[in-house]
Amino acid sequence: YYAGAMLGPTTSATSSSSSSTSKTSAGARFFVGYEANQNFSYEGGLSFYPQSTSSEGCTAQNQRKIYFDLVLKGTLMFSETIGIYSKLGPATNIYLPGLNSCGEGTATKTYPTMSVGTSLGLTGNAVLD
Repeated sequence: YYAGAMLGPTTSATSSSSSSTSKTSAGARFFVGYEANQNFSYEGGLSFYPQSTSSEGCTAQNQRKIYFDLVLKGTLMFSETIGIYSKLGPATNIYLPGLNSCGEGTATKTYPTMSVGTSLGLTGNAVLD
């Protein structure tokens, strides 16, 4: 088993029939996983994405989108601690009630999620992606 964190740039986009918006900001993901072998793992995590605002006068000023995900991770190791990875799986949003004036209060949707990057093993059970 292992635990870790992902940090980096992310884009959050919303759209409706009359407008669409997007925002680029920093995002974070905290996860736990099980390494089946050196090249294949299962992970579950929580991801935090940028605040969103609509051009239709509908704001979510305190709304930070949070997602729970389950992903499969494939890794190609270059050494015992450094490798490149790809992660793919479903992510389900978690809206916190009362923070969103856009009427999405507790709407739950599932989206595909994917990431690619470099992995650094910090210790036997800690990783930074």
